[in-house]
Amino acid sequence: MKHFTSVFLLITVICSTACNKKGDPGHIANKSDTFQLKNEDYINGTWNYSTGPGSMLLINARIATLDIPAITSKIFDQGSVMVYMKLPAGASSQPNEYTQLPMTMRAFIPGYLIRYTFGYEAGKLRIYYLLEATDAAATVPNVYATTIPTQQFKYTIIPGPAGANRNAHREIAMPEKAIQ
Repeated sequence: MKHFTSVFLLITVICSTACNKKGDPGHIANKSDTFQLKNEDYINGTWNYSTGPGSMLLINARIATLDIPAITSKIFDQGSVMVYMKLPAGASSQPNEYTQLPMTMRAFIPGYLIRYTFGYEAGKLRIYYLLEATDAAATVPNVYATTIPTQQFKYTIIPGPAGANRNAHREIAMPEKAIQ
């Protein structure tokens, strides 16, 4: 009985101390919204990512840029942005399913993949559409001449450290080198 009373008192002290803590104001709400992109929303440009110190891989891509004021510099530095694409009917087992970007799917012609990915900075969200070769012998179509189907997207902005921890990778995008 003496042991039980000691454990009970210890738990009571820990709980009351933890409950009186000041600091964290509680859950900070995520912001989420949907948008649609059509072929004409994209411009010609490049998608780049680091392959090692001082080395980058550059792939021709189509880029759609959206102004999203809710992506603040604080979100860029301390939070995260997640982007999802709604799959067209018949593309998955669920006709109204969203899938997280980046997303890669097989093309109708063997030898390359279609890839949707994204990047963001304060105030901007970019969606990239690119074609990646899977076979050196295959002829990959010119992405700049490709008609991109209309797609529905959704983004979620996650503020604070919980959002920052979700950024497992950072892809580098250079839309300022876009070809108009």
